[in-house]
Formats: sequence, C-alpha cells, structure tokens
Amino acid sequence: MKLNFKTLNKLMISKYKATTISKQQFKDMLYGLNRTDLSDNISELTEGIIKTENTVFYMINDVKVLNDNCKCLNPKMFPNGKVLAAPLSMFYPYILFVVEKSEDGKNVINYAKWGSFADNIFDELAELNNQ
Repeated sequence: MKLNFKTLNKLMISKYKATTISKQQFKDMLYGLNRTDLSDNISELTEGIIKTENTVFYMINDVKVLNDNCKCLNPKMFPNGKVLAAPLSMFYPYILFVVEKSEDGKNVINYAKWGSFADNIFDELAELNNQ
C-alpha cells in the first residue's frame, strides 16, 4: 500500500467531516461503555486488522454527510432513506474508521471501519492508492 496519510486524513476530514477520537472512545462506541472484560490491545479491539498502536481513530457522525454519502445497511431501520440523529437499538448512527500508520507516520499501513452503513470509503481509498 502506498497511500499517503495526509491524503487519507484530508478525505476523512473534508468530505466525511470525521473527527478524531481516542482509543477509549472507539472501544466505548463499538463495544459499549464500561467493558472491563475487554483488552485494550489494539489488535484485539480491531479484530486483528490493526497491529500497532500507531493509529488514528475517526468517527463520522454528521447526519448530512451520512445521508449524502452513505445508506443504511438495513432499510427497515430508515424506510425513507434518511438517517436520524439519534442512536437506536442495534444501530450505530456513525461510522468508526481506524487507520494504522507507518513508523514515520507518513503512509498508511492498513485501515478498517465499523458501522451500519454502505459507503464508498474503501473504493475512494483504493483509487487514491492507485494514483
């Protein structure tokens, strides 16, 4: 992978209005609050996708961005096609995105996302990687 971190960061912040969050916030948002039974090991928290602690955690939760760029994987949740700004049971009203950076922080080694939406983020990153 030859994806430049600055390029990815610009996409996340400019187009997706992502905010950076802490590892603890990521853990709480993905697995629930006060989960003392879970390790803080990054590999375990990311299901083995991310291997090092040299990571940046993003959250995409802007309702307009989600409605303009993403669609809910379960159409029964939002029959009108629009995302609501309130958390619902068994639904993440946001996308969590984790980026693993190279040792020098300039390039992306790996990335992963979690959420209840279909989107084009991976396709956009693949295109950027091929440029």
